[in-house]
Amino acid sequence: MVFIFCCYSRMTDRKKYRPKVMDTSEKMKRKKSCNDPLSSSKKKCNHPSSMDPTADPTSTNPTSFNLVDPTVNHPPSSSNPICNEEISFFNKDCKQWYENYINYRPLLLERGVLLDQLKEVGCDVIFSLHQWNSAIDIKKTDKTYNTLVKIFYSNMHDIDRDDYKFKSLVRNVSFEVTPELVSNILGVRQLFISNNTLTYPFKNFKDIPKLKDVHAEVEGIPNKFSESVDNPEFFQQDLTPKYSMLNLIVGYNIIPKGHTAKFGLHQAHLLYVIGKGICIDLPCLIVDEIISVQGIKDRRRCLSFPILIAKIMEDCGVVIHSSDTYFTPMSPIYGGTIKKSLGQGKKNTTQQPQPQVENEVEAEDDEAQTHDVPNSSTAGVPNCSITGVPNSSTASLPLDALQVYGMLLVRLTRKMEEFENSQNKIKDTQNEIKESLKRMDSRLDRIESIFMKSKEITMK
Repeated sequence: MVFIFCCYSRMTDRKKYRPKVMDTSEKMKRKKSCNDPLSSSKKKCNHPSSMDPTADPTSTNPTSFNLVDPTVNHPPSSSNPICNEEISFFNKDCKQWYENYINYRPLLLERGVLLDQLKEVGCDVIFSLHQWNSAIDIKKTDKTYNTLVKIFYSNMHDIDRDDYKFKSLVRNVSFEVTPELVSNILGVRQLFISNNTLTYPFKNFKDIPKLKDVHAEVEGIPNKFSESVDNPEFFQQDLTPKYSMLNLIVGYNIIPKGHTAKFGLHQAHLLYVIGKGICIDLPCLIVDEIISVQGIKDRRRCLSFPILIAKIMEDCGVVIHSSDTYFTPMSPIYGGTIKKSLGQGKKNTTQQPQPQVENEVEAEDDEAQTHDVPNSSTAGVPNCSITGVPNSSTASLPLDALQVYGMLLVRLTRKMEEFENSQNKIKDTQNEIKESLKRMDSRLDRIESIFMKSKEITMK
């Protein structure tokens, strides 16, 4: 009996100090209540995301999302530079748009242009004619902010495409973006044009230039068979030096696409009107380009005008903290950028090696597609003594006759291929017409036979 009593007492002691085993459902409930900052559980959770951010700055969760009232401008907290208001959304749709698409898109920074080195191709005269010199004056000290720019794009609302305006919300500061605001920040005049003036975008169908005229202007060689092409494509290597440089500037500062090696008819029309001096309302064009991001679910689509957006936010009272991560612009577009792409730049073996600069169009195209965070160490102005303004020691050399022949041969073969494609399309349409005529003849024969039979029946 004593032995049985001792065994029983020992078993009860084990049950008393045995840890409680939770089932799987209870574990999931505790984990969910701890991870969800919006949980309605009354139990206190020690997870950092559920703690009060004002109690301890080290316990702040910088990725928490808040839905705020855009009509009230709440001042940001100065004690904590990374606060919850940094990622605040206008509504749930804006939050979902940020999480699913905008957060994954890279920024395509604007590039400065050294117009003094582009006198050979005439770009300085073109931009002076349009009074756009201040719009492309991107300095090395200009900054932009990755998170704030993406929040700017995510919180766009009240969009009016007809009047080119919309509203946004950044760090609890609500503001409206209009062409007047862009005009004041860039220092570019906004046009007030009469109905009889030729402008871009074209108001009337008759104002749109013919495709062969566009080819003749931007490429220097008229294309007689271009009208038969459904979706014409233009290539950087086929453009004249003036329009090749304009294409680089437009691809970064006016219609940023992230690549300049190949483009469509829309950008070709823009190059045409810029080179011809046709009136363009640049502030409206920029606002329309920013609005065009809405509704596009392609994560590879770059977010344009980040430096301009940073200036807009600062002008509208958005507080920029010293701890915010910023990006600086890339190296500016200068004279050597187009010389290398045309084969005019020659390497001098007697000089000491210089740091390599992205001068070729293909290299710039690859960098624009894969480049997310620009490196500030390579954003300096390149050495102009190598491929900049020509001087007595480094004069620009003319193109070799063989290179010119090769370029013309490539363009001629491409035009011949387009001509052959158009001929094949014409043959296909002719065959379709012949087949349709045969079908019509067979149907007419059937109708005639039916008519004759009906006539015989009526005669009987």
